Amino acid sequence: MLENLRKGDVSMRPLYVIIVFLICIGCSNEPNRYIDTEGTNLPNMTGPNSDTISFGIFTTKGDILDTYIDEGEKELVLEFDQYFKNDITFGVIVLKDFMQSSIKFEKEKGNYFEFEALSNSSNQFKLQLDSIKDAQELDILIVPLPNEYPETSNIEEAFDIGENMTLRRRINKSNASVVYSNIDAEALNESIIDSIYLSKEKSNYDYVHTVKEGETVYIHVGNHTNSPLTYAVIGFLGWEQVKIDDKDVVFTTVQPDTTNVIEFEVPAAEDQTPLQFFAFPHPLNVNEVDYDSKNTYSTLRAFIKK
Repeated sequence: MLENLRKGDVSMRPLYVIIVFLICIGCSNEPNRYIDTEGTNLPNMTGPNSDTISFGIFTTKGDILDTYIDEGEKELVLEFDQYFKNDITFGVIVLKDFMQSSIKFEKEKGNYFEFEALSNSSNQFKLQLDSIKDAQELDILIVPLPNEYPETSNIEEAFDIGENMTLRRRINKSNASVVYSNIDAEALNESIIDSIYLSKEKSNYDYVHTVKEGETVYIHVGNHTNSPLTYAVIGFLGWEQVKIDDKDVVFTTVQPDTTNVIEFEVPAAEDQTPLQFFAFPHPLNVNEVDYDSKNTYSTLRAFIKK
């Protein structure tokens, strides 16, 4: 299991904004703490046995891709360094406008990949993309321990596997415009959460460990800010994108201090198949000014129970 996971969109090179998320596993009442440091390699925070994960994407020439990516780019390099004492398996999904997309990962072609990052290792993976000229946002979604199945509804284990490490990039276009339509969602006049949460009842925030085929569950998306906030929401069942309200991607705009609720009926799947949802604030509008436009939030992972 991961312990005291520090994760971030981190360049291994100087003069780059380094973001490290320090998550207190097992301390669910404490908010995530953020450390932003510009122009440093975070001495004494990354490196062997530091319990950190650092990652970023580059061109094949070694140029860092921080916020934007050229629409003609077809080959990328994912740098991923993990400095935990144990080997860790990760799952990788590439999204174009939040749609799961087929790519070539190293020598393998597909829409979902796994790799094992050895203890205290630095890794580079080649990604070959299909054309991205028809898209506005490219995301690399990385999930820890994709095959882990907690035998009990242990909240500490749920936080261990429920996090995500995502690289969101805006595709450079001279005439791009952001276009999406909102799904009809029930709005609750409450602000218990500021991201996304899965529950079996509306306004209930108990951890959901298992769900059954045909069961209705509720995706809660909250907004603690003073302005309306739009999210793109997607889900994966067994790491294949699953439809929500008959759509691959749903958009919902949440008013200040409000929580929107989206109903979801659990499809058929094998026992212990993972089910997880992700919310992307400011969809199709990643930029260097709004830090939240690079964030991705995830529900705690639930599992099919036969």
